[in-house]
Amino acid sequence: MIMIYILDDENYLKELIEKTFPNEQIFLYRDSLSLLKAIQKRKPDLLVLDLRIERAKHIPPENYISSNPAMEGILLLEKIRRANIDTPTVLATRFAVSEIFMRAYALNAFPIEVTDFDVASRSLKEKVGHFLEKRPNKELINNYRKLGFAIEDPQTLGILKLAERLKDTDDTILITGETGVGKDTLARAIHQRSRRANEPLMNFVISAYPQNLLYSKLFGTTRNAYTGATDQSGCFEEVENGTLMLNEIGDLDLESQIQLLQVLESRKFSRLGENKKRTFKGRIIALTNKNLTELVSKNLFREDLYNRLRKFHIHIPPLRERRMDIRAFIKFYLPEIQLSNTAKQFMLDEFVYPGNLRTLKFILDRVKKLSPTYPHVSLDDVISAILDLNQFNETHIEKDSPISITEIFDFLLKNKLSFEELNKLIFKEALYRFGPHWSESTWGKLGISRATFYRKLKQHHENKTLQH
Repeated sequence: MIMIYILDDENYLKELIEKTFPNEQIFLYRDSLSLLKAIQKRKPDLLVLDLRIERAKHIPPENYISSNPAMEGILLLEKIRRANIDTPTVLATRFAVSEIFMRAYALNAFPIEVTDFDVASRSLKEKVGHFLEKRPNKELINNYRKLGFAIEDPQTLGILKLAERLKDTDDTILITGETGVGKDTLARAIHQRSRRANEPLMNFVISAYPQNLLYSKLFGTTRNAYTGATDQSGCFEEVENGTLMLNEIGDLDLESQIQLLQVLESRKFSRLGENKKRTFKGRIIALTNKNLTELVSKNLFREDLYNRLRKFHIHIPPLRERRMDIRAFIKFYLPEIQLSNTAKQFMLDEFVYPGNLRTLKFILDRVKKLSPTYPHVSLDDVISAILDLNQFNETHIEKDSPISITEIFDFLLKNKLSFEELNKLIFKEALYRFGPHWSESTWGKLGISRATFYRKLKQHHENKTLQH
């Protein structure tokens, strides 16, 4: 059970948390001073602050931080942070105002919109559930963080729990996920956390070898194998009692798949050119960024081998689906970095990270080397780093049916828009169409210079009317 302090002039947040998390210890405070006194006596595990606190006649005015009820929650949060109290905090608001959201992010708080009860409940599960899960598993998270796998997101915590249960198994583990999600890092962490930690760890990249060399590289050769052959051990022998990472298992040819399946079933193998059976004593962790189910349906991957591999399957979602891990990796990789409010909102909430952690690492490396104000990093610094990414290919805007000037004018009149507002809408639509794939062609198609594109992009994030 964890302790949660709530600041709310009504019972709405209390009822919301009680329904969402019925087994936690909850304390409700009507004014800021009462909450601060409670924190001084005992720090809670979590704070939930309502942004707007209406004045009550029976509460002295000096019990409030601000004369503006609409800003009470955020101003209280600022005072709490100035007192070096880093308690995890959720800031609740009835309206999603980008300025407030950015201030909350700057204060290391999670803003949520609570207008709709059910939507707010799901949002609280995402934010508060993270802390409920994280607290009893802090040691587990720290252990994997030390090994390079830094996480905060609840669904990734589930991955760590599964990895921890499987770390000592002799059975094969399959790790899947897009390029750059951290498959190699997790595989190495599993080995280092296991009873095999003092044994060899070998990483064999299947796509690095032609098909005719795979068998000898994996299982070894004898002098009688072919002219000029020598006695040579393969990975399955050299790994001894350790862990063999079979990287890019989806690229294994069908003939080699049969040989691998036989080894997995019998734990026996032979060098090329010999009849002697040798025992495989190690453990295999197979990794791939390919969809093995799809490969099976296309007869490019054996179904029996796939069924054997997926017995213990760990799938790592892309970074865009576990955004709390973005914050965790940034703190792990560059603990000194200080992102501006707009840069923080963009990196944590908006950018989709093609290439996942590799892309995030690239951006962080670039801003560290090139930002003139580092460790203070602006949105312009981040965007400049993104534009340097080689992974981004030009995205072509699909051409729709042409519309007439009359239709554009009718649209302006109907929606009571100015030409400036239309300009903003066009730019916003361009960002949607291009996604994160910004390049010289982006501002070229818009008919503007790179400098103008930067300026408009900055305005896009500073102007709340353009926030998604």
